[in-house]
Amino acid sequence: MGLGRDVGTRLLRQAAAREVDTRVTVEFPDVPALAALAGAVDRTEVEDPAAALAWARGRRFDVVLGVREQVQVALAEVARAVGAPGNPPEAVRTVRNKDRCRQALREAGLPQPEFRLCADPASARAFLDATDGPWIVKPRDASGSLGVRKVTAPEELAEAVEAVRAAAAVQAGSPGTPGTPADAAAAGTAASAAAPPGGPEFIVEQFVQGPEYSVEGVFLGGEPRVLAVTEKKLLPPPNFVEAGHVLPAALPAGLQRAFEQDVTRALKALGLRFGVFHVELWSTEDGPVLGEVHVRNGGDWIHLMLEYAIPGLDLFGLVIDDALGTHPGAHAPAPTRAAAVRFLAAPPGRPVPRR
Repeated sequence: MGLGRDVGTRLLRQAAAREVDTRVTVEFPDVPALAALAGAVDRTEVEDPAAALAWARGRRFDVVLGVREQVQVALAEVARAVGAPGNPPEAVRTVRNKDRCRQALREAGLPQPEFRLCADPASARAFLDATDGPWIVKPRDASGSLGVRKVTAPEELAEAVEAVRAAAAVQAGSPGTPGTPADAAAAGTAASAAAPPGGPEFIVEQFVQGPEYSVEGVFLGGEPRVLAVTEKKLLPPPNFVEAGHVLPAALPAGLQRAFEQDVTRALKALGLRFGVFHVELWSTEDGPVLGEVHVRNGGDWIHLMLEYAIPGLDLFGLVIDDALGTHPGAHAPAPTRAAAVRFLAAPPGRPVPRR
C-alpha cells in the first residue's frame, strides 16, 4: 500500500472506531480504498481554498482533518468557516512559505540561518557574495526535499536554480504529488518553458551544519504535546533526500528537552493550535536550529513508526478525540518501543543488463 493511501485509510479507520461519520474530498475520481471506508466521497479541488469553501458551504462538520501538505490552507479556511477546531489560516500560510516561517521564528527569538528570498540568479549570487558558504537553494513552498540543493561555490548556483525551476514544473504538472529529485531533473527543460520570466521565487540560505532530526506531536487542548523525536538519515549532497529514520532518537536528556522546548515555543509563536505537527531541526554546536514547520504528520512512514513505538496510539484518533472533547485531559503517551525505516538508493548511473 502506498504511503498516502495508508495515512488516509488509518485516519478513516480510527474515525470509524469512534463511530464518527466521515466525508472525504479528493481530487481524483477513483479511490476505492477510501470509498470503502468513508461515509461519502466527493471530488473537488482540495488544494484550492476558494473551491474547498464553496464545497463546504451549507454543510456542518465537527472535525476537519487532512494529511497532505498542500491542503492545509484550505483545511484551515474550511474549519474556520464551519466553526470547527482548526489552525488560523494566516498561521498556516506562514508555515507553508518557508521564508515567512523563517522570519517569524527569527522574530520569536529562535536561531535561524541567514536567508534571502530570490527572484533570479543575480539576487541569489548577491546573497552568496555577502555571506559565508556553503548554502542551500530550495523552492519557497515545495515538500519532499524536491528541488533542494547544496551549493559549495558560486559556480554551482546556476544548476541549483534550474533544480528549483524543475521542481516547480513537477508540482505544477502533478498536483498533490511532490515527485522525486529524479522527476525534477527530468523536468528541467519543461521548467524553463513553463516558468514565468525570471522563474519562480526561491530561497537561498546558509547551510546548517549538524545532524538532522524531526519532532512529532499533536495539539491537545490547543497546546503542543511532543510524542517522539525522529533521527534522520540523508543521502549525500547535493540533494537532501531522506533515506531513513529512527524513532525515538537516542538523545541525551538535555538535548531532548531543548528540542521539545524550542519546538513548543515555535508552534506557539506561530499561532498553531490544532492537529498533528512535524517540525524539522538540527543539533548544532550552538544548540538546536529549527528548520521547516508542518501541521501534518511526517512522511516516509513516520506515522506508522509512531504507532508502533507507542503501543495503542491512534495518531489521528487522538486528534479526533480532542476535537470532539470525548477524552478531556488526555495526555501525550511516550514511546516504549523503537522503529526504523530505510530506503534503498542506487548510485547515479544507468543499469547495464548482464550478458
